[in-house]
Amino acid sequence: MTFLTNHTQQVKKRTPYLVLAAVQDKRAARSLLNLACDLARGEHGSVRVVTVSAAEAPAPWLASLLAEEHAVPVAVVLRHGRKTEELLLAEIDKSQAEVLVLGWQGQSGKGRYTLGNTLDPVIQRAACDVVVLRKDYPVAARRVLIPTAGGPNAPRAVEMLHRMLPQAEIVPLYVALRHLGPSEELIGHERLLAVTDNLPRDVHTSPKVITADNPLAGILQEAAQGYDLLMVGAGAEGIIDRFIFGDLPQTILHRSPIPTLVVRRRLTNLRNLQRRMWLRLFDFMPQVDAEAKSTAYKSVQRGIRHNTDYSLTLTLAAVFATLGLLLDSPEVIVGAMMVAPLMAAILGMGLNIVLGEPRNFWRALVMTLRGIIIAVVTGLVVGFIVPDAQITHEIMAFSHPSLLDLGIALTAGITAAYAVSRSNVSEAFAGVAVAAALTPPLANAGLLLSMARLDLAWGAFLLFITNLIAIIASGALSFLWLGFRPQPGDMERLTLLHQGLGGVAALLILVTVPLTILTHESTVTAKLQADVETALQAEVANLPGATLVEWQLDSEAANDETLQLNITLRVPTALKYADARKLQEEVARRLERPVALAIDMVPSTQLRAYVPPPPTPTPPPTPTGAPPATATSLPTATPTTTPRPTQTPPPATTPTITPTPTATPWLMTVAANGLRVRYSPGGLILERLPAGSTVTILEGPVSVEDNIWYHIFSAKKHLEGWVSGEYLVSVQTP
Repeated sequence: MTFLTNHTQQVKKRTPYLVLAAVQDKRAARSLLNLACDLARGEHGSVRVVTVSAAEAPAPWLASLLAEEHAVPVAVVLRHGRKTEELLLAEIDKSQAEVLVLGWQGQSGKGRYTLGNTLDPVIQRAACDVVVLRKDYPVAARRVLIPTAGGPNAPRAVEMLHRMLPQAEIVPLYVALRHLGPSEELIGHERLLAVTDNLPRDVHTSPKVITADNPLAGILQEAAQGYDLLMVGAGAEGIIDRFIFGDLPQTILHRSPIPTLVVRRRLTNLRNLQRRMWLRLFDFMPQVDAEAKSTAYKSVQRGIRHNTDYSLTLTLAAVFATLGLLLDSPEVIVGAMMVAPLMAAILGMGLNIVLGEPRNFWRALVMTLRGIIIAVVTGLVVGFIVPDAQITHEIMAFSHPSLLDLGIALTAGITAAYAVSRSNVSEAFAGVAVAAALTPPLANAGLLLSMARLDLAWGAFLLFITNLIAIIASGALSFLWLGFRPQPGDMERLTLLHQGLGGVAALLILVTVPLTILTHESTVTAKLQADVETALQAEVANLPGATLVEWQLDSEAANDETLQLNITLRVPTALKYADARKLQEEVARRLERPVALAIDMVPSTQLRAYVPPPPTPTPPPTPTGAPPATATSLPTATPTTTPRPTQTPPPATTPTITPTPTATPWLMTVAANGLRVRYSPGGLILERLPAGSTVTILEGPVSVEDNIWYHIFSAKKHLEGWVSGEYLVSVQTP
């Protein structure tokens, strides 16, 4: 780093007020130095000229410029390197400068840059006041125009101008909008009076109020009326525009016919942190050059032109989607997503919002509406043609949107815009079309309309609307990230950009409300099902040999106080009523709410093929009487003993089982008014039996609170419970 000073003054230490002037070429050096000296003189400060070069010594023109007389101390800092913006920012931080003076020749930046790839980062990140000068600075300016709305910074700006150019006439300008009428002009005069009332007496001001259709037109028209300099303060910059100073100052800087200063005040720490975070987010996206922008623009605009291919392709995709939904085939549905051309039209709406092109936006909207009608009608027709169409898992999946679907659609919009803008990743566009379901929800809505399931059809259409709005919003934001925007100074298109993004944001918030409600309901239902599964598994495990096969929760009664549960058990022997009743009570205790349990039992016997059966025991032989021994004559006479006869035991007597008389079940019918079946005598109502129903009396009568109750079973309804005897009529049985 090299320091040079002029021949009259030596700067040994930093003065309280330091102005940095960034100079790169001879053409703008003198003008910027004069401006910096005027700024420093008004604050009794000094100037430091910063230049970035690969040479070891400053250029001869800079040395000669420094040798001239100046009203304030001037020093030069020579920085070596290629990244000019980084070196300038480092010098600002090191020197603790109050003001940075930059020059701009009026050439728009390329890609995402507004003023240039050097000026943009410096202006955005500089931790000091920034003054940008366009055209040559008029040292002997006689008339200076300063537009104002009467804010608190206006008097300070006028005083600063007076210290810079004490001989100049300063004209604070208020632009009254024509459509607001004469009252707006009166307000303007009052605001300008508030600006000039407290100024020092030596400040020469000539407040002026003019009428115009918009502030930009009024300022540019007045600037052409013999002024030497125009000074504009940078207001709150529009984040969505990515303009450096905000809409109005940025446009004035591009279109002003006279030398112009745009002043951006030092940002607060919080605002500076927000800006840095936003810039880091934008820097995450790679730059798109002008050629890539042109290619992407042409590609998107081709996708919004109506032709026969669009209608035919979308019709075929809707047929694919509808058949895939009926067949419960995800593979067919994915094929329909890849064929459908809806994504191009929707992405076209996002791009034309960013570019502020209403004609192409409406063309894309018409194409999208035509696609919606084609897909819904196709699903409706196929639903009428296919006989006995049933609701499948895929139909249900495309009828229950949630916040997760919104997240998928937002991500898909960003990815689609990026894929269109970057030719090396354009192959990802088909994958994005699969991720964001567009045609299947529309076909599903038409299919469900043919089934007269309006509740599910509404869910399917809500899923499409969610995807539509989210893709437009995130696609537009992605295009902004990549550098697409209206031409600087085109206020009409800029207004359309604001209105379009505001409308999309409002719709996005609007669609989030029902999605939040549906997501909450789905979460509650999922938790309930998990609790039911846990309770049933735990309690069925306490039944010897029982296994839980499946269970169903009555969806219509899921939000009621009593849960209607139908379960199927595999059991070695049929459960007794007391066991079923205990199971019901234990499940209700675990869930902490009443439960009505209906049990289907499947008898089962377990046979282990790998274990041989035990041997069948053979009964011992029954003893029988032996025949008497036959005497054999021997030569020698020997007496023989006659065996005793064997005594045969009498046969055992087999007891005869006498059947015990069993009471025949008592049958009764329900009276003419019908009958409520309750969980217990006087308890919760389970169901209603119509008049004429036949029931079997299992227990009773039981008297509870002066009412007669019977424990009954309805074979037709597979229902067991307690009923009032007042509404039962006896049935004569043979």
